[in-house]
Amino acid sequence: MSKFVIIGGGISSCVIAFFLLKKNHTVEIYEKKNDLGGILNDFQNDKDIFFRGCQYLDVNNDWFETFKNEISEDLNIFEHTYGSYVEINGTKSFSDRFAVPFFKNLNLKNYDISNISKKPLLNMMDRFNLYPKKISNFFKDIIVRHNLDPTKLNYDSAGSLQMSRITSQEEENELIELKKKNKILEDIFAVHRKHIFKNEKKLLGALPKNGFTNLFKKLKKKLEQKGVKIYLNSRVVPKWEGNNLKIFLGENIIKNDKVIWTGDPTKLIKQSIDKDIDSKYVNILQTNSNISKSNNFKDKYIQIFSDNKILTKIYLYRINQVEKISVESMFVKTPPTKILNEATEILKNFDINIELDKKSYFQKLDLRFNLVSLDDENTIQAFLEKTKDTNLLPGAWLIYGRDHKLHFYLQRLKEENFI
Repeated sequence: MSKFVIIGGGISSCVIAFFLLKKNHTVEIYEKKNDLGGILNDFQNDKDIFFRGCQYLDVNNDWFETFKNEISEDLNIFEHTYGSYVEINGTKSFSDRFAVPFFKNLNLKNYDISNISKKPLLNMMDRFNLYPKKISNFFKDIIVRHNLDPTKLNYDSAGSLQMSRITSQEEENELIELKKKNKILEDIFAVHRKHIFKNEKKLLGALPKNGFTNLFKKLKKKLEQKGVKIYLNSRVVPKWEGNNLKIFLGENIIKNDKVIWTGDPTKLIKQSIDKDIDSKYVNILQTNSNISKSNNFKDKYIQIFSDNKILTKIYLYRINQVEKISVESMFVKTPPTKILNEATEILKNFDINIELDKKSYFQKLDLRFNLVSLDDENTIQAFLEKTKDTNLLPGAWLIYGRDHKLHFYLQRLKEENFI
């Protein structure tokens, strides 16, 4: 059996630990903050708790069953619903069949695919330019309003802002034919799930009944009961000696057979190839409220794409059986009343009517480090190439999405016969 040292105490680390424990490996987790949970820890305002962003767990992933077995009594599993709301040039379109940007008409009759495979696809703007020109310019303007440059972000970063695919209900048949003609188009155009999955099951999601912070406190106890040593408030220092990564806590070396680094890789990369990373981020203003009265309430998130609104996402959920709304927007100082009023008006398009508890209004600025610049992509790839034959399990820093990251880690552990 091997000794694994996991750096970072988020959900990926906890899930990986449970899988390693099944094979009787020794596991230690080091987290620089004073609790586990990472970016999933809740926002708290007096006695009110709100999720930090749209953080539902996908029940349909392989890893979830192992996770659920440990804390099933703390999870609420539900049919997960979503929607898309778009305003462009005074035209409004919305749908509860898609989460990606939804347009009534893409004018695909004039869509030219002849040059698609001839140009390299490197940055976010290259991806946008695969869309019809009006939509390409629309997305570019939204990114600029986020104070970002789409030519300096990598191709896959569009996914972090939910702009990696687009769709149109009126032209769904045309989209299906285009997707058959070119693999690149397969990745940028979306069609409804019924065209992909012959025996489509309900899309299920899971959320902790009493919030993520409470859930991670229980996870900590579960892991410790199974023999995992967890060190909080512990800032480790990496040091490379040839092909061996050594980890220090203060002056003490932490012995290991394998290191899994799920946290911020800045120090790790800097110590190896002497390069800093940009760590691009998005400033998000999250506005929250308890719901005092509702009609047709359901756990739901709605993506918003607008050339005149700052709102980007609405998220409806429950904590401690209290119905709640969180609204994400660009970071522009705006009173919570204005943001929440706009959100409730958008919800009416989806036949959801709510009244809010004004005493619970709460805003929080949040930084989302889920973008990758072109420079960072090159730096991380160079680092991964240099360290591929070491005791470091490669990080999933170029992969977007929790489920894809977890699949990457677990697949690598399987390939090396650790799980």
